[in-house]
Amino acid sequence: RYEKIDVPACWQMRGYDRPFYVNIRYQFPYNPPEIPEEEKVGKVWLPLVICAAASGIALIVTTFGQDNTSPEYLGSPLNCLYGWLACLAMMGWFKTKFDTTSKFAGYMTRSSYGLYIVHYLVIASFGYMMKMYTQLPPVAMYLILGVAVFALSPLLYEVLHRIPFIRWCIFGEKRAKS
Repeated sequence: RYEKIDVPACWQMRGYDRPFYVNIRYQFPYNPPEIPEEEKVGKVWLPLVICAAASGIALIVTTFGQDNTSPEYLGSPLNCLYGWLACLAMMGWFKTKFDTTSKFAGYMTRSSYGLYIVHYLVIASFGYMMKMYTQLPPVAMYLILGVAVFALSPLLYEVLHRIPFIRWCIFGEKRAKS
């Protein structure tokens, strides 16, 4: 059964649970919607990678052979720690090492939606053909599919992108700029 409270209101102040606030200043410059210039994760990416690797090894050692889809495993503190450390380490590493501009990065930025659209066609068609017409082991199929997706998706995108009706109808792009 639900009770009524005034809106707008803070449900913690109406006796439901306790308030979640602190009576101190923010530990970072608070100037929404601007993002602080100082980036701490990018400066400590290497210690984060080391900690993520250590927690990942500890997680594997302590849970090897267990069902890693169970709620107990997914909610375990070590699994959560590993997940957070790995995400922070990757964000810091990418910010430090890959925050650059190049011709390849520009191409990928412009064509990412089109590549997203056509990559599934490559995966579905090659995967179906290999499953139905070959006796390859699954590992070989995954390797072939990986190479096919990275090699054929940009090629297929470039071919389809040059056809005006398909460029407009499938990719949602107007006439190519000259």
